[in-house]
Amino acid sequence: MRKRSARPWQSAKTPHRHHHDANSCIEESKSKNARRHYPFTLKAMVTLLLLIISYKILFHFTPFWNTADHNDVIHLDSIETLSTVPLGFTLDLPKNLGALEIYLDSRLISSIVDPALLPTKDEHNFNFGTCDISDHGDNVRKHAFSLGEGELGKMEPIFLTPGNHVIEIQQRNESELIPYAQMTLKVNSPPELILSSSTLGSSPFEDAYKLALKETGSNIACNHFVAGTGWAQLWTRDTSFASELGAALIHPQVVRKSLMDSVEVLAGGKKKVWLQDKCGHFGGWPNLSDAIVGVRGAWSLYLATGDKEFLKWAYDVTRDSLQRAEDEVLDKDSGLFLGCSSFLESNSGYPEKYMNDGELVGKTKALSTNILYYSGYELASKMGRELGVADKPIHDLEEKANLLKATIQRRLWSPSKNNYAYFEDEFGMLVDTTEGLGTSLALLDFDDDERNNMMLKSTHTTELGITCLWPQFKYSASFMEWRIPR
Repeated sequence: MRKRSARPWQSAKTPHRHHHDANSCIEESKSKNARRHYPFTLKAMVTLLLLIISYKILFHFTPFWNTADHNDVIHLDSIETLSTVPLGFTLDLPKNLGALEIYLDSRLISSIVDPALLPTKDEHNFNFGTCDISDHGDNVRKHAFSLGEGELGKMEPIFLTPGNHVIEIQQRNESELIPYAQMTLKVNSPPELILSSSTLGSSPFEDAYKLALKETGSNIACNHFVAGTGWAQLWTRDTSFASELGAALIHPQVVRKSLMDSVEVLAGGKKKVWLQDKCGHFGGWPNLSDAIVGVRGAWSLYLATGDKEFLKWAYDVTRDSLQRAEDEVLDKDSGLFLGCSSFLESNSGYPEKYMNDGELVGKTKALSTNILYYSGYELASKMGRELGVADKPIHDLEEKANLLKATIQRRLWSPSKNNYAYFEDEFGMLVDTTEGLGTSLALLDFDDDERNNMMLKSTHTTELGITCLWPQFKYSASFMEWRIPR
């Protein structure tokens, strides 16, 4: 293998782990071939061109290092990347080099006591900017800007904020530090889609539209949507509602990847279902059971892209998700699905007696979650028709949708409020509070002009729009204040 004696470093991709087979930003590179040299064929030229084009947005590198004389530092060409990927450098270490120390922004982060003690190969990788997400609930935004250990020493990932950073490698000669190499790293904020001022004017509506585009783009990290500031995880619900509310039109590939990573594998390893989000106050499945919301985002993406391959995948996930819900959270007595409201999965969204009691919340039947299951059946039947599925499975889905809709309309309607109730409690009594999300879903999904007019008149509004809940709970010891008998 031919060596480049005058170049102790070279840029390289480094391998990384996959999560859920798809939960990272790039495909694993074959680093064992990184130093082989082949004749420069047309295929190699095309590959190089594609790599250069892909390095465009988030990171910008300007490496410097010395050649044979370790006292000199020189510049190399800079690199830009399209996505946050495990890029870095490969360091060619002479055996007599001595101890090295690695600094990030003047802070020691790793060291090599003696390169001669390292494995016999001449190259040692040091990578940063990994999207190696180990869990669905990880802080994706931090992983987008993390500095990994590579092979130069054991260290925990360091999370980089957007801005300029400097990585320095110093050679330690007794008490003296001699610069060996330096790399500048520019971390950009996640990509944003903003229309120019010439495209839109400056009215309040247009300003709000541009702000919405900017906010949507700022919640992209590692080619995924995150749940927002302070909630930088990938959530099934947030991704799905974002897709339905327009993200499928402006960021279809991000929506696709986010939805395809919002799944979990059932016991046995054969079936995938929409992954249930978890919350700190009530836990996850089955206390929270609104994972079926993924179908709404998937259908919206199909309407925007016409992607039949994705639709087939989403149909299978939705069908298996409905089956799991029927087996585990369908209350046979009422015909409603058990579980927390889809949106208000916290103590602030429930009366005091439910505080931090996910098991008790899991015995209630929420309006919003049940309408999501209605749309799960309805949209799964539409997916099946688009895919040419046999008539019987489609008819079964349609019958279940109609039955659930009728049950919701019969059991959760509150005549005294001229609106739907928030949820049916563990004793089968209505909690006579209006839920903003559930009311909105009913208006969108139920074709009932008479009740829709009642809801539009009775729903409480403020200067900023409707409320999540009205009236708010008083956390009274007298729980009869918020329950009404049938």
